Amino acid sequence: CLALFFIMEKFLLSRIVSLSLKAEEIGRAKNLSISLPYKGRDEVAKLAVSINMMLRDLKINEMDILKSEKRFKDLVQLLPEIVIETDKNNLMIFVNQSFFEVLGYSEADLQKGLYINEILAPADFIKAKNKFSALARGRKAESSEFAAIKKDGTIFPALVSSVAIFDGEGSFCGIRSIAVDITSRKKEEEKVR
Repeated sequence: CLALFFIMEKFLLSRIVSLSLKAEEIGRAKNLSISLPYKGRDEVAKLAVSINMMLRDLKINEMDILKSEKRFKDLVQLLPEIVIETDKNNLMIFVNQSFFEVLGYSEADLQKGLYINEILAPADFIKAKNKFSALARGRKAESSEFAAIKKDGTIFPALVSSVAIFDGEGSFCGIRSIAVDITSRKKEEEKVR
């Protein structure tokens, strides 16, 4: 029995432990291009081959996701509309190039921390908070008009459409918005009136 145990440990258990340690190393390194070593044609070797195939597929999926994410970011940067993403505390965590161009803020301003209340008139910030709360509770997105404030203090009307962002567990974690400066449209409406 002891001889059988030592043979099993040497040829089977030690290899399984080795695979397990290598798999943990891959997980810690978050490097899907590492592969597990395998020798022979037994079940342990087949397990290592299967894990390597799974790692290869995960790496391909990761690369596809990164390409898709880059495509999305490139398209968002090209939009003439202002795109803003906030966390649940109304801190802006992403904006596109139009945000900087229209509102006059810089990347440094964003890095210091910009909140929605800094770009909306006080009464409209309260209106926006109420809208965001309703979106967080599952209300359907709709467009609303707000008075937006540029860095230099200039106020302009903006039509804003927003959606709530939820994490993998369904908890509210922020808002994504697209805003359009409707100053010229307002002037045209005034002329018609």
